[in-house]
Amino acid sequence: MQSSKLITFGISLPYATDLGVFFSSCAYIGDFTSADLVSGATIPASGYFTFGSTEEVASKFLTTTQYYKDLVAIFTQNGNTVPNQGRVQRVICFQKTASHSTWGDAFTALHTANGNWSQLCISSRDKTAITSVASAVEAVTGGRLFEAQTSDADVATNGSGNLALTLKTAGYSNTKLTYTSTSTDSISPAIMAIQASEKLGSNGDLYSKISGQTAREYTTSEESALDDNNVSYYTTVNPVSGGSVSAYATNIYYGGKMINGEDAKRRRIRFYIEYMMKAVSLDFLAKKLTYQDSSGAVLESMLSSLLIECQNNDMIVQDSEETAGFYLNVLSMAETRKNYVSLYNNQTYKVVGWYIDALTGRKVDISLSVDPTDAEKALIQ
Repeated sequence: MQSSKLITFGISLPYATDLGVFFSSCAYIGDFTSADLVSGATIPASGYFTFGSTEEVASKFLTTTQYYKDLVAIFTQNGNTVPNQGRVQRVICFQKTASHSTWGDAFTALHTANGNWSQLCISSRDKTAITSVASAVEAVTGGRLFEAQTSDADVATNGSGNLALTLKTAGYSNTKLTYTSTSTDSISPAIMAIQASEKLGSNGDLYSKISGQTAREYTTSEESALDDNNVSYYTTVNPVSGGSVSAYATNIYYGGKMINGEDAKRRRIRFYIEYMMKAVSLDFLAKKLTYQDSSGAVLESMLSSLLIECQNNDMIVQDSEETAGFYLNVLSMAETRKNYVSLYNNQTYKVVGWYIDALTGRKVDISLSVDPTDAEKALIQ
């Protein structure tokens, strides 16, 4: 008798739902018209193009348009060097038309038509357009991440009522603002691409080198104003001062904070984990297991596998002798019945825990002593 008659053996993955396309896809809203397209190209009835490469963008948009420049900047980062290499799978390019009263309305229409993307940027650098989209992004269920770009001079001088102050005061958690002195730059589209990944949050934006974009110089007072209002910018840093030393300079994207002050990588890690926790939980519920402790152990194993994967992808810190990178516990039936009666009565699993996100180091502090005494050496070491 063959054993297969009595035994069926199989191995199941910890979770099945794959959100990789969602996390590695971006959206772009532009107020383009048919005049911005190459001869023979037409805008789809859906109101949006789906692009997967620079060549596909070139087949639709004239190379002289800002839309072309922004979209190409996105795909250019896929050819950037590690650790700044983007992993954008596709871009949903949506047309804002006169039927959309505001840019926020255009965002809502895009989200309704196609919501299979996690990050967004727009062609407009206008204060009204950006605030409109930022408000709409904040309101949408599940959230999306908005990369905005401005060249408003009062942002760099911290003028009264400037865009950065407006967004910061609103406390938006899903919007990041980048300043550049040249409005035709495509810094936000490019930095959005660098962060894009099937494991969104594994690659941060801080200190990125952007392929195909020019780093701009800013005064100390301008940098201070931008830093104070959580505005990022692409600039150069040089360890050598004076003239004729540009060969020693390096380009960096500095700031790396959401407009409300939260670290941008931390926000993306949290965004990824929140969505994936939901997906894993739904996969668990689809197993239709009996409400009991052994089933809770299955859920805990599935969720723990997700967090271990996050550790392997530089999103959660590795375990060390001092602390674990995360803790997760599905409460037993007895604990749930004792402390969460309504949850127990509704056969609901209660999950508690924490994790430590793996953020990019922001600064190096060096203290060196020259020709120290033995006593000084002992204190230092």
